[in-house]
Amino acid sequence: MTIQILRALSAATTVAAVDTDAGRLETARRTGADVALLSGDEAVARIKDITAQQGAQLVLDMGGVDPTLRMAAQVARVLGHLTIVGLVERPVPSGCSPGP
Repeated sequence: MTIQILRALSAATTVAAVDTDAGRLETARRTGADVALLSGDEAVARIKDITAQQGAQLVLDMGGVDPTLRMAAQVARVLGHLTIVGLVERPVPSGCSPGP
């Protein structure tokens, strides 16, 4: 649903979906994601490549757990928007700052 909302709000946006599950990534492709990436260092590098090393303007973290928060911080551009969707029961872990 998130991908469809993003598509409705901005057709000019490149939507990258990141997940650990290939089935969910296939669903993301079917519902409009331009790029569907398995979570990890390669996904971070690919998002940086897509954004000319600037990082994503908007990152929506649908998990709110330490690994997804770290990745979100790595791929968000400086002065971009990182939104955690849902309830996070603990603070953002230390060391989660945007990369260079």
